[in-house]
Amino acid sequence: TGNEDLTIGTGGSLSIAAGVIVKFCTTASDLKISGSGSLSAIGTSSSLITFTKDTQATWGHISFEGSTGSSILNNCIIEYGLKSGSGVEGYGGGVHINSNSVSVINCQVRNNSATWGGGIFVNQSVNPSISDSKIYSNTASLGGGGLYFWNYSHSIVTNCLVYNNTCTGSYGGGGVFFGPSVGNTLFYNCTISSNTSSVNLGKNILFYNNTRANRPKLYNSIIWGSNSHSIDYSNGQIPSGNDFNYCAIQGYTSGYTSCINLNGTNGDPTGPNFVDPNNLDYSIKFISPCRDAGIAAGAPSTDILGKFRIGLPDIGAYEVQYSRWTGTISNDLRIPGNWDQSITPSSGASDVIIPKTGVTTWPVNISNPSFEIGSGKFLIIDSGAHLTLATLTNTSGTLRAYYNLNNLASMNIGNYVDNLGTEELSLYLKGNNSTMWHYISSPVVSLATSVFYYTGSGAAVAEYRENLINNNMNNGWVTSSGYHYNPAALPPAWESGSTIWSNLLVGRGYNYYGKSSKTFTIQGAINTGDVSVNLVYNSGSFTPANTVERGYNLIGNPYTCGLNWDAVMTDPLNTTQSGWSDVEQSIYFRKNGVSYYYVGGATLPGDMAGNPIAPMQGFFIHTKTNFSLEITAATTKVHTINPRFKGVVVIPLVRLQLQNSGKTDETLIRFDDKATISFDNSFDARKFLSESGVLSISSSLGGTEYAINGIPFPETSVSIPLIINASSTGTYTITATEILGIDNYKVYLNDKVQNLTVNLSDIKSYSFDATKGLSTDRFVITISKILTALPENRVSDKPFNIYSSGEQIKIQTFGDIWNGKSGGIKVLDMTGRIITTEGNVVFSKDELHQITVRAGSGIYIVEIRSGAMRYVGKVVVR
Repeated sequence: TGNEDLTIGTGGSLSIAAGVIVKFCTTASDLKISGSGSLSAIGTSSSLITFTKDTQATWGHISFEGSTGSSILNNCIIEYGLKSGSGVEGYGGGVHINSNSVSVINCQVRNNSATWGGGIFVNQSVNPSISDSKIYSNTASLGGGGLYFWNYSHSIVTNCLVYNNTCTGSYGGGGVFFGPSVGNTLFYNCTISSNTSSVNLGKNILFYNNTRANRPKLYNSIIWGSNSHSIDYSNGQIPSGNDFNYCAIQGYTSGYTSCINLNGTNGDPTGPNFVDPNNLDYSIKFISPCRDAGIAAGAPSTDILGKFRIGLPDIGAYEVQYSRWTGTISNDLRIPGNWDQSITPSSGASDVIIPKTGVTTWPVNISNPSFEIGSGKFLIIDSGAHLTLATLTNTSGTLRAYYNLNNLASMNIGNYVDNLGTEELSLYLKGNNSTMWHYISSPVVSLATSVFYYTGSGAAVAEYRENLINNNMNNGWVTSSGYHYNPAALPPAWESGSTIWSNLLVGRGYNYYGKSSKTFTIQGAINTGDVSVNLVYNSGSFTPANTVERGYNLIGNPYTCGLNWDAVMTDPLNTTQSGWSDVEQSIYFRKNGVSYYYVGGATLPGDMAGNPIAPMQGFFIHTKTNFSLEITAATTKVHTINPRFKGVVVIPLVRLQLQNSGKTDETLIRFDDKATISFDNSFDARKFLSESGVLSISSSLGGTEYAINGIPFPETSVSIPLIINASSTGTYTITATEILGIDNYKVYLNDKVQNLTVNLSDIKSYSFDATKGLSTDRFVITISKILTALPENRVSDKPFNIYSSGEQIKIQTFGDIWNGKSGGIKVLDMTGRIITTEGNVVFSKDELHQITVRAGSGIYIVEIRSGAMRYVGKVVVR
């Protein structure tokens, strides 16, 4: 009565049981805790404690006034409090805290009003903890509608929702007010949304007179629901990069640390994707960009509902609950211990993700024949992750898989049942390069070409029509928009007039180009069954000048996992067909602008890892007859590569690399007693689509240009010409990057122009100068048995290879005796006059040293010294 307060003072305590309703019967009556007094109000989620008014409009507040006893408000509602005076009489409409030993947990602080801190006011130099609570619909007449933190507070606030609060006064800060000189107050995983300020100053958050070195910090938090003045700094303060860390902020542009810019439309792909903010449900959907986007350091282990954080914490107060695979126990996806927090995905009941990191065992479900994606649920296969299922049923859910630049999801699914489900295969294709065409294929039954067109992209999707080529293979390209490539035009051009087509078909390959890198979403029922691909051999009216150009077909991997090409090549459905001997087993494709080759276990370039035919990879195959190629799903779908690609089976070979200015190309000579000197379908791959002006190296035998050249082991020796295409005039290097399985042989490179033969088995690389263009007879590679190796007088024993290019004299160290030595180089003209000298030179085997000579053309003497060691050579500068 009469504005009386109830004070729990020194030596006193008040305990309130779950389910109790505490009614304050007069306006401005307070519950105060002081001295060593304590308050213990512990409810449960199903039986809350409520502090509220009786019949009057308001009451006072709960005030911890310098108390030292430990107090707790847990599972409580604090509502309809009002403090409108000055000093402490104006602090905290619901709760005023001036104590270090107070915890506010799982509470709802709502519909309260105060001068400062409409919901909760934290006084200066104290550090209470506030967690898992909702502070909403509170009002401040001067500052801090929801929460107010005063000088030097070091509170920790976790998993809290602060929404629909307002400040009606001149200071602002509708949601949270950080007052002057607030200390290291920390917010983790909070959602601060849709708060308002009548003066348009810090509607969600206001930093008021905080120094940059002594300012609160927010982590993993969402700030949303205001299109202007959501976050403000008063009195000329400057934002600091660590004010917000791993947060998601509407309208954020830059300046903070690892934050996400949220769209103002909730359901936009870049919006927060709350379940239903209009009805105050601020939990986020699985598709929210806030999922798995936080930082683990400092984050609470559970969310506002007490559910475990999964993987990287989500941004905001709620953690999306889904089954995240760990594979800790086995590969059986039905065992709870194989999932984070033992959350096992029952039939269609959970969102499921197979992550790309932290996993060594991938999930398999073949004994239990069906796995279901339930209505509204997700099955996510991250880039680089694998999943094997006998049957996948999609019942109004979403199947999503990521196919990124270097890491590809892999789904080996025996049977896919589409019950009104959605498929989202995320394919990243690199762009912004005129040569960056990609061979692609469709893993869904029918894929519209329109998927790959977007504004300003210059994008094109082309198919290869073998029947259109005449004297140039590039004449076979036709885009879906009806443009046909004419390489004979000056300059070569795309010309309109061809038939428009609109779908990518399973088993066929296509060529994509776009100006910029982009991720495409491919939708449609995924293909899991057998595929028959018709190969054609120049059925048109044109006859190419080179008949070898006939018969190239662009086909593609029709599955969402890898394709084992060797299994296709040994499939009885193919090998017993008439015309099989006319189908070459080599394949050709491009990846990020580089040409790749594969045949019989040999790959080119040597950096190709994994199954050579990746999901959604298109590739060329060559045939000399019309043929129906069968791809049998049960035997050709794989996650991992054939063991021979891992090096379990060593293929005897010599791999040669040509290098200039950071660009490289490779050719490979392999050895097998089943191979012949002529072209073999099982061992050889032709050099494909060689282009003028593009650096390349290949070998040549019998009029065929080879990328991969399979030959029998020579009885004594074999010599093979090399074809070099120099893209520009300059210095080139040929390197034997691999010599495997031919221990009884030596490998020699002969440069006819320099009349020089080097032992690549020992020296490994050889540098030379070349003018732009094609060279077909300068270099020969010779492989000789050791007993019949080239005579030593034919092999250069010179310790240095010295040659010139323009004003550059180039010195390549050959001999072991000079390797690692330090010394100097002197260049003299024929009269003995010193032109230039260089000291402190370290000679390393195979390395190239360059000296600039600006004395005109002529013959020069090069003297190389290291201690008592001396070498003199001549060089012609032209």
